[in-house]
Amino acid sequence: MAIKWINTNRKNPPAEGSRRPPRERGWLSAAAGLLAFVLGLSMVIDGCVFIAGAADNRNNWLADSLESDYQNTSQFRTFIADRLESMIVMGLGGPGGDWYGYNDYYGDFEIETYVQQDTATDWGLIWDGAWSSTSSAPKPVPGTTSVYGDELHSRWNPDKNLLYRVEYGGKLLYTNTDDDIAKPRADYNFYLHFNGEKVTITKDGSAVDVYGNGYYTEDSDWYVPGYQNFTLGEDCGKITITMAAISQPQVFITGQGNNGYYRWTNQLYWLCQGMEETRGGFRLCAVELSAGLLLLGLYWLLRRDKARADRTAARLTGKLWWEVKLLLIAALSFAICRRSYFGEVLVEAATAVTEGGMPIAWALREYGWGFWEFLSYLFESGGRLLALLWAVYFLLINDWRYNKTPWQHGVGAMLTARSLKHPLQKRISRLTGGVVLLVAVLLSAISLAARAGSDYLGWFGWIIGLPALLVLCYLAYFSRRLRGIWTDIGSLTDQIAAVRAGDLEHLLPLEEGRDLAQAADDLNHIQQGLQSALEEQTRSERMKVELITNVSHDLKTPLTSLISYTDLLAKEELPPPAGEYVAILQQKAQRLSDMVQDVFAVSKAAAGQLPLKIEILDYGKLLRQTLADMSQPIEDSGLTLRTDIPETPVPISADGTRLYRVFQNLIGNALKYSLPGSRIYLTLRCTENQAEAILRNTSAHELIKGTDYTARFVRGDESRTDGGSGLGLSIAASFTEACNGKLIVETEADLFTVRVTFSIRS
Repeated sequence: MAIKWINTNRKNPPAEGSRRPPRERGWLSAAAGLLAFVLGLSMVIDGCVFIAGAADNRNNWLADSLESDYQNTSQFRTFIADRLESMIVMGLGGPGGDWYGYNDYYGDFEIETYVQQDTATDWGLIWDGAWSSTSSAPKPVPGTTSVYGDELHSRWNPDKNLLYRVEYGGKLLYTNTDDDIAKPRADYNFYLHFNGEKVTITKDGSAVDVYGNGYYTEDSDWYVPGYQNFTLGEDCGKITITMAAISQPQVFITGQGNNGYYRWTNQLYWLCQGMEETRGGFRLCAVELSAGLLLLGLYWLLRRDKARADRTAARLTGKLWWEVKLLLIAALSFAICRRSYFGEVLVEAATAVTEGGMPIAWALREYGWGFWEFLSYLFESGGRLLALLWAVYFLLINDWRYNKTPWQHGVGAMLTARSLKHPLQKRISRLTGGVVLLVAVLLSAISLAARAGSDYLGWFGWIIGLPALLVLCYLAYFSRRLRGIWTDIGSLTDQIAAVRAGDLEHLLPLEEGRDLAQAADDLNHIQQGLQSALEEQTRSERMKVELITNVSHDLKTPLTSLISYTDLLAKEELPPPAGEYVAILQQKAQRLSDMVQDVFAVSKAAAGQLPLKIEILDYGKLLRQTLADMSQPIEDSGLTLRTDIPETPVPISADGTRLYRVFQNLIGNALKYSLPGSRIYLTLRCTENQAEAILRNTSAHELIKGTDYTARFVRGDESRTDGGSGLGLSIAASFTEACNGKLIVETEADLFTVRVTFSIRS
């Protein structure tokens, strides 16, 4: 059953039985759709970035966060391996030379001394003695303490989460407990022992398989000496190291730092806290992904309304210069690459290939860490990544979708001015773009100079740069005003051209606040005045035509009777004076009848009521036929007629009867008013698209300069008494225009020329 509904719109009522159309939502639903899209997609991307960062194989955060025991994580194993590495160096007397820093977060460093070159993997190459080859410090002495070892021991000693004991040849070097580490304790469940060659580990009273098949690979859990491909030198054989890790790490305050205690202590505690934070992050990530998917579902319901918000955003972004949009995106991209050192790595790799001659494959392997560092930074900076993505979406994708040609609004568009038609528009646009570009270049140069480090240039940059920046901002605002001005100039120029072409109906609407609103209003008033004058002229002309038509029509009946009675009188035998009078009366009546017919024809042509039969005809054949029909008057005139008419067909589109009348009037007019004994020339010239008939004769009377001979009742000589009506050329011009041709009269001294032009039809 169809649902009927009542519509209050009485102008357009719905059809009987039709369904209610969907209600158009307002701006609130459009904003909600856009907000749901942005927030939902941001939450999903941020959650995916978090998972990708947590799943990084180099840190194994994802796998470690799922472990309930922190001693089963890769981070714990890495921590123990690093501590063992540092303690071996402590037993060997520490590195020589003036060594200032530590290699990683814990204060450890790569053991590069005392590792055999043929068996070392990631621990590095052998250096015989010193950390730095340029150091003048003495070579470390195994079994003795060092500044390096004392420094590490002072930092590790307060942290009781990891107990340790370092001995060399049975001599105790470092320990952070007075108890026997080898004796099991209830709160310590992890024990490691290094005997100078291999490592043994027990956890919860059970031995741990450290070496597997005996060969170290990248998939090995423990990165410690003792593998067949990972052995140490002879001096390391006397080192004994014992470590015990607590089952539940605690916080040991060792000194005041930014957060109450130093970060390089309590590493096991922070490892556990990091695992808990990661698990909490995953819980929040799950909530974030769920909320993001719900918001994306809401966006899907409001996707049509979102288009309205996208168009609004496009209108806002469309006001920005195209170059500014690209600079913003480039700045965000540069910030991400700069913070990740990706750019520097690319430069180093390129330099190594181009200048150092390094093969590309080696460069990719040597500097590949930069790419992974870049990805890791992206995983850790979801906010910057989202900012870049939304900048690309709103400033490029959405802007391109709705603004179509956004590149036409900017400094480059102002300089090229390709979208503008008029010279004044282009001149203003290029001048504005040049000034903006000059100020931008000046501002950039000052900024670079200010970064050079010179105090003078720095102060100069502040003194000149700030005003230049203000000028640039003002020019950006002023260019928008100028854009509106040259747009209005173009509209005003187009309107003037339209008025010149005869379009007086369409006005130029401009808002009152526009700079050229007054000029547009004046032009509209001029246009309206011309339109009124034209309408008045048209109305007067129409009245004149109607009057002539009515009078001509009313004269037909009495003229017909007059001609009939004069014809009857002429047949009677009258006395000589009366017979002559009747002949004169008959001649004048016929002349008056011809004049009425001519006036009637001109009136119908002017009113657009002339019946026409347009057909394809031969222009040359029509001219030859007209000359043949008028051969007797031509012969009686005593004039010489010279013709140049091609024999090949010249097809034109016209009414043959009307065009015949045109040339009949033109030739008759030439025969009547030419200088006695002179010549008349009739030529038909053809071009690719046009055919032009030219009739020339020498007038017997002086031609008045500036006279329109195609106007009605116009004579070449006002003193003529030959009985002409002054309508011959007017009829010819009217009939030619009715047939879509063009008739032009030219006079030069006594030379009278008429040109009748038609388009050649294929």
